[in-house]
Amino acid sequence: MKVNLVERESNKLQKRVGFAFWYFFLGPIYLLVRLRWEAFLFILLYYYLLPVPGLDLFIKYLLSRGVNPQFIYNIEGFALFFKHDWMSFNNYLGVILFAILHIAMSFRCDNWLLSKKIKKRELFPERETDARILIYYRVIPYNALLGKDAFDKSDRHNQAEKIWEDKNIEYTRSVSQKEISDANFYNTKVKARNTIFHSKK
Repeated sequence: MKVNLVERESNKLQKRVGFAFWYFFLGPIYLLVRLRWEAFLFILLYYYLLPVPGLDLFIKYLLSRGVNPQFIYNIEGFALFFKHDWMSFNNYLGVILFAILHIAMSFRCDNWLLSKKIKKRELFPERETDARILIYYRVIPYNALLGKDAFDKSDRHNQAEKIWEDKNIEYTRSVSQKEISDANFYNTKVKARNTIFHSKK
C-alpha cells in the first residue's frame, strides 16, 4: 500500500507501507542495500538460529590454537544450541524461531524504515487518508498533523516570534536605558551617603 508524504519544500513523495516483499525474499540483504547497520545484526541472528555449518569449525580452530578448553566449553553450548544433528529438536526450534522473526520483520521492515525517514526529513502525510494508513501501521503517532496544518502552524509560530521580537526590541532598549540610569542614581546616592558618614566621623 502506498501513501503520499510532503516536506517543507513542497516536495511530494510516495512511499510503501505494509508487508515488505523485498525483505521477505532477500532478508537482511535488503537492509544492507538500504545502508542500514542493523543488517549485520540480523545476519548474525539468522546464522545463529539456522542449522548452517561453519561455527563448529571455528570452535575447533580455536581449540587447535591452544585457547583455554574450559572457555571453549562454556561458549560451545550457547553457540551451537541450534546446530545439532538434523533429527535434533533444537534444529527445528531454531528454524521455527527464524520463520517467526522473518515474517514479523517482513510486516514491520518498511514501516520501521519509513518512520525513521519521516522523523529525519520532517515529512508529513498529505491527506487524512494517508495519515490514517500511517497510524494504522504505527508509522506516525495518532496526533500527527497533516502537511498543510503542520506548515501553517510553523508559519504562524514564526510570525508570532517575529511580532514579539519587533514589539519588544524598543521595550528592551528602554528598559536597559532605565536600568542604567537607575544604577547611576543608586551609585550617586551611595557615594553621597558614604561622604556624609565619613564627614560625621
